[in-house]
Amino acid sequence: MAAVRSLPDTAAAVLGDRSEEIPALLAAVKATTSDRAALAEWLDGFTRPDRAAAVAARSYWHHNGFAKLVLHAEDGFRIRMHIWPAGAHRLGETNPHGHRWNFASEVLCGDGLETEDYRVSPDGVEHIRYCYLGGLNSLAPIEHVKLQSTGRRSVRANEQHTVNTSVIHTVHPLGTDVVATLVVQSHALTEKTDVFCVPGKAVDEPIKAITPGEVAALVRSVVEARGDR
Repeated sequence: MAAVRSLPDTAAAVLGDRSEEIPALLAAVKATTSDRAALAEWLDGFTRPDRAAAVAARSYWHHNGFAKLVLHAEDGFRIRMHIWPAGAHRLGETNPHGHRWNFASEVLCGDGLETEDYRVSPDGVEHIRYCYLGGLNSLAPIEHVKLQSTGRRSVRANEQHTVNTSVIHTVHPLGTDVVATLVVQSHALTEKTDVFCVPGKAVDEPIKAITPGEVAALVRSVVEARGDR
């Protein structure tokens, strides 16, 4: 009897040598989430102390109160989960920013996210552009620019969206229930990207380490919210 393929192996097989390409990343997200029972079983594994500890070591709390978990990492791609615990007055990634990699994402539970895209425009709002080189404490101010919104989109549960390295955006959670997204991202495609912040606002606020117990509780809350356990 053939061994059951793990979800990271499934994603890797779908990506092949195309892990930099948006269509392949989107297909990998769909392949990872299409079998709800298999996804629930895989996520449930991260409630075990040893696996929760491994995730905690490479993950953190964003300063706006949501968790960025790296569930799987290899040379070509990563599988991450971003989780906003239930509650009111939640924030997302409020500073417009780019990414050094392409990614595809699916909302696993909750009311979803609102994404807003921006472009540099003389008609926009003044921001300071910072250069982000990866890692922590690596933001360097470059220049003042003006950013203009080019549109918003709501991404609801079981819907996907994609982002490439040219996109400047912000992300906000909707509603008050737990919101989680599963992300399949490529390896870094550029050495740097941009982060924008209005003058007078802190751009380099500290992040917070996450504990194995918090990882397990967060993942459990997502599985329960999806009703698959």
